[in-house]
Amino acid sequence: MFLTAIIMENTKQVWVLAGYELFAKEGLHGLQVEVLARKVGKSKSSFYHHFVDVDIFIDVLLQHHTTRAQALAYRVSQCKTLMPDVLEAFLEARQDLFFNKQLRVHREILIFRQCFDKASGLVNDTFLDIWSKSIGLPYDLAHLVLKLVSENFYLQITEETFTYAWFVSYLNEIQTMIKDIGKVAKV
Repeated sequence: MFLTAIIMENTKQVWVLAGYELFAKEGLHGLQVEVLARKVGKSKSSFYHHFVDVDIFIDVLLQHHTTRAQALAYRVSQCKTLMPDVLEAFLEARQDLFFNKQLRVHREILIFRQCFDKASGLVNDTFLDIWSKSIGLPYDLAHLVLKLVSENFYLQITEETFTYAWFVSYLNEIQTMIKDIGKVAKV
């Protein structure tokens, strides 16, 4: 009985990992049972045996994402610098950030918006001190800028552009923009 439970859990995990990957790449369009079944090499009935319906599967994916966001938040909390430490953590969490991007794209769906807010909050809160120091703004103002930058970040990232070089360039643009705003404000 114990071995059967382990096999069932492993099979369920295969579905979750495939669904996570597909949602990160394609959003809701990727969560078609037939597409998932082909990806995992299982029958559609196996999907329904584990999840009953797509809504339950989505709930499981969102729980999985929250767990991954907690792990990323912990990883980021161990970072000492924005560049290279936080950037490397984000690059390692590529799939998680693309999953979060899809949640943002589909934020008109309440559970997606709630999961996006929770996951983003977990991660953003862990590096706000580093962010504030890196961009040279007081903590409260840096928090506001981070909200704007996060929105823009998700609009800009693609599979092709999401590289270390792009990230460095993006952060340099933000720092330049903040300096330019500071110059204008002094005038």
